[in-house]
Amino acid sequence: GSDFVLGMRLAIGQGIAGWVFQQGEPVLVPDTSKDTRWFGGFDRDSGFTTRSILCVPLLAKGQTIGAIEAINKDSGPFDEEDLRQLTLMAAPAATGTCGQGAMVAMNETPGLVGPKIDRPNPDIVAYFREWLDRDGFPFWAFWENIRSWWEVRHLPNVMLVHFADLKRDMG
Repeated sequence: GSDFVLGMRLAIGQGIAGWVFQQGEPVLVPDTSKDTRWFGGFDRDSGFTTRSILCVPLLAKGQTIGAIEAINKDSGPFDEEDLRQLTLMAAPAATGTCGQGAMVAMNETPGLVGPKIDRPNPDIVAYFREWLDRDGFPFWAFWENIRSWWEVRHLPNVMLVHFADLKRDMG
């Protein structure tokens, strides 16, 4: 399972994660077989097949302290929206704590909707597992929006259209 990669380390500059760590820049790799930065050692050792990767740096106080990587999106390759979401998730995970100002802004703003947001777990693996267990909270507004549309999809005045289909039809 995925526990195989927990605790695995790459040299700085090795693989996609190593490159992201070294460069401090996110990367979206839709096809690993076409990217020379990809390191296939984990696949070879585990029997897993990596098709696409999304990787962003973990930044704390302007310094890259690591990288977080998502592998093999269920519905095709990763896209810019996936990159945006992983970047949002990585920011608090990298520091293990949010600044007091950010916590006050999130939790004490007049008109707050929903529960207050706790400081993130400083353990990145635990943070990620907790994030998955909570269905993406505190990014629940995004998922709530998707859920609300899904619940009304059967109504005659609602039509869900894949963005790629819409672009093709308009083009």
